[in-house]
Amino acid sequence: LYNRRPRLVSNTNIMMVGGIGWGKTNTAMALAVRNLPFGRRVVVPGDPKDDWLRLALALGGQGIRLGRGLPTRLNPLDGGVKPAAKDQKMWETEVWSRRQKLLVALVATASPAIAPLDPLAVAALDVALAAAVAAVGIPTLPDVAHHLANPDPVQARAAGHDAELLRHHGQPVYAVLSSLINGHLGGLFDGPSTVRFDPQAPMIALGSAAL
Repeated sequence: LYNRRPRLVSNTNIMMVGGIGWGKTNTAMALAVRNLPFGRRVVVPGDPKDDWLRLALALGGQGIRLGRGLPTRLNPLDGGVKPAAKDQKMWETEVWSRRQKLLVALVATASPAIAPLDPLAVAALDVALAAAVAAVGIPTLPDVAHHLANPDPVQARAAGHDAELLRHHGQPVYAVLSSLINGHLGGLFDGPSTVRFDPQAPMIALGSAAL
């Protein structure tokens, strides 16, 4: 776990284990807050009790509440903010890779029975993503689902595939995306984002207590 060079640690993960009410959350919060003065930023991607969300707001950070009936919507396929020093072409390649991996991970997580995806299913997803980007710029899950169900023959052929074959192999993926769009998470991740992450915030927390 430790680098052989003096005072350099190669693995700085922490795992906290304990019973309910033993102070795990408070301990983690104390560690986080004590690191803020040293320039470290804290991101909490899932906060089922909104504890971290309240702390983030108290510290002047960003708290984002997610849940049915709330106005907040996050598009998981947003490109994000390009670092000023990053080359545009490299950034576009990075965004594409992130979107492609995220879609595969979403489908595999939502439906483990079809994971790992077969190569033609991945190809169908790639062609659908490329078509959605070409059509709207910043795609959403419904955009990708639409092109999965209706692959463009020209784009499919350009990628070296038959459109009907891609449509057939993309059906299970389309079914999973449709469940995310229309199921119990409907209205949360199926459209353009209504909020943007503040990269300068000392702490960002996504509260999911309303779910």
